[in-house]
Amino acid sequence: MTFCIYTIGYGNRSISDFIQILKDNQIQVVVDVRSVPYSRYRPAFNSKALAKNLTDVGIGYMFKGNELGGMPKDTALQTNDLPDYDKIRKTISYQQGLYYLECGIELGFRIAVLCACLDHTECHRNKLIGVDMSRKGYEVYHINKNGDISQNERLF
Repeated sequence: MTFCIYTIGYGNRSISDFIQILKDNQIQVVVDVRSVPYSRYRPAFNSKALAKNLTDVGIGYMFKGNELGGMPKDTALQTNDLPDYDKIRKTISYQQGLYYLECGIELGFRIAVLCACLDHTECHRNKLIGVDMSRKGYEVYHINKNGDISQNERLF
């Protein structure tokens, strides 16, 4: 059996389009990995509103931005004022966040990791989480801006 995880960014999507894309891809749980789970321009994607919108349609929501966020508050995890993924990878909380994803996947949940960035190639959900999940042997699929799926190239 091949285990996989999905990633998605909401970008400038409406909440209804976002939910439809999740449904089209049979996503059961959204794991929010934004360091700050709020949007000034898209209030439907603020943590509480998003959780309600998703649970209303039968999709689970979990915030894991403290563990898996790409913009840590701890300045020791930055280099030249930018997040240092190598330093983040070595933290216990990040490893616990990955373990949470692994447990959910292995229990059979179809999980999508959520961030704001529409383009996964520019986002930590790909550059950090996607790389690490791929290294652990999981297939990583990205739901693109039009709802199509692209797959991470295998690292090993």
